Amino acid sequence: MHARNQRATVPIIALFAGLALYPARANADDVRGTIVSRALSHVGSRYRTGGVAPPEFDCSGFVGYVLKPFVAGLPRLSRDMSSFGRPVDRDALAAGDLVFFATTGEAGAISHVALFIGDGKIVHAISDGPERGVTVTPLEARYWKTRYRWARRVITGDPTVVATAAAWPKACLVRRRGA
Repeated sequence: MHARNQRATVPIIALFAGLALYPARANADDVRGTIVSRALSHVGSRYRTGGVAPPEFDCSGFVGYVLKPFVAGLPRLSRDMSSFGRPVDRDALAAGDLVFFATTGEAGAISHVALFIGDGKIVHAISDGPERGVTVTPLEARYWKTRYRWARRVITGDPTVVATAAAWPKACLVRRRGA
């Protein structure tokens, strides 16, 4: 076979309306920083049971909305989220970790989830009290400290593929002639 008759497959970056549709690589710290920024941009949003999108959230709807672009398969409810990812010790929390609480009368039952944002703080959608809605709270605040149950890490330390558009093809390939 002659070299000029061979075809090589070359990946290309596809562009649509100025958005790259090819996945971009980002390390876990970059992803965590983006998650924290995304979460903080919704501080002040109202609380609504069943709320999953701006301008109204419940606790798991808020966490799910913030993490959706970064974490595939995250369950909808806090009790189900509490077994997703891998366990992390309280003293090893990193931005983007999920923090779980038991806030109902049912002993130990997970009923609330928050997103750890670093510096000893969580951001979450609170259903009751003076800080109702999406707010930032110290993890050591008396109410939350006494109801803390455990935390889970859903962002790994490995490089993470983050899509830069809502949908992108599995393979953006073009054929070309040449050796």
